Amino acid sequence: MRERNLTLFILICYFTQGISQHFALASQPLSFYLKTGLNLDAFQISIIMSILMAPWVLKPFFGLLCDFFPLFGYRRLSYAIVSGCMTLVGWSALFLLVSHTSDLSRSSALCVILPFLLMATSGMAWLTALVVGLSSEIADAKDQSRKYFSLQGIVYYGTNIPAMALGGYLCQHCDPYKAMSLAAIISALPCLILIFVSPHLLKSLDACVVSASESQSKGSMAVKEMRAALSQLAFNKAFMLTLAFLALWNFSPSLGTSLYFFEVDTLHFTQGQIGYLGAVTSAGMFVGSLIFRCFLTTSFQSKKSLYLLICVGMLSTLSYLLMATIESAVLIEFCRGICQMIFLLALYGLAADVAPKRIAVTAMAVIICFYNLAQELGIFFGGFLFAKIFAQSLPPLIMVSTVCTGLCYALVPKLLQSRQAVK
Repeated sequence: MRERNLTLFILICYFTQGISQHFALASQPLSFYLKTGLNLDAFQISIIMSILMAPWVLKPFFGLLCDFFPLFGYRRLSYAIVSGCMTLVGWSALFLLVSHTSDLSRSSALCVILPFLLMATSGMAWLTALVVGLSSEIADAKDQSRKYFSLQGIVYYGTNIPAMALGGYLCQHCDPYKAMSLAAIISALPCLILIFVSPHLLKSLDACVVSASESQSKGSMAVKEMRAALSQLAFNKAFMLTLAFLALWNFSPSLGTSLYFFEVDTLHFTQGQIGYLGAVTSAGMFVGSLIFRCFLTTSFQSKKSLYLLICVGMLSTLSYLLMATIESAVLIEFCRGICQMIFLLALYGLAADVAPKRIAVTAMAVIICFYNLAQELGIFFGGFLFAKIFAQSLPPLIMVSTVCTGLCYALVPKLLQSRQAVK
């Protein structure tokens, strides 16, 4: 019963996230709105995208709340509903407000939309921390947590494929303001399902229910437990090296915003084609999740396999040097999506192996936090290098990003040694 309910909860959560995250359905409409509607350049948009990643960096805070400060008697259920409500309110407000920003200055328009964008992204960040931690906490075996993580990828990217295509369709057929408004209201709708279904699924998960004595415990006791848990994580060498490895991988200066400008201004792709490419990347992620779930849940435990994974990641980044037509872009995005997903699931599995069960949400939230913090820095530096240093030229940025990924080689021996010590 617990496994069935957790599986259903994962399905609903990642269906919601596949549509409602700001880098899902709303990703291209948001870039379209900022570039064409507000006339921002690549560096300015990169700064805004970095700001929107701030809630994802705060995931350890969300994890600590879930693990040590129950709300209405539950560690998981109440926070799942709160996260759904935050996202629902954020996107609904944007639906009502975006069309009115056409008469405002850029700074005024950003002051209007950013708070609600942050509210929506905070809700999704909180939900991600909760469900990833819950998967690690309830899994009885190491390969079971990997199967849960791969299921999350399958559901998320299976939903994300039509969502990204729809985002491109909206940009192709609507002006920036209408495209963003419609994307916002569509992003809000799945949250209603999450809010109403969560009580029926999470109440039956014993790990989520707080005992009466624990509900009445004093806040000072929770703070002491929290400090002890954080100390335990800080001195867990295997966990910290896994954290460093994942962060270094994701620090590579991001091609995201820069790639969007390159596709629009240099390759002259239409908004519909760019939306289609986003769907192709999600399709690659979906296939990567299936491959991992079916064949690789016990893999990537050796030095050779991790070296191979890094090498494939570097080659997938270098492949962007060959992007010249829509056909080449489709092939590159699909293959890169597969590589990215397999690597991410492998690292989540390595982290879950060494994460203490009692603080599973906090531990996995720390992992995702550093992953997203590195991504945020990559977005910022990628946009800066593209707009200010490389004069809107993508190939130098691709080379810098590839070199940064290659630095992960140095951490592999120490990472595996620390895991052997834990065993």
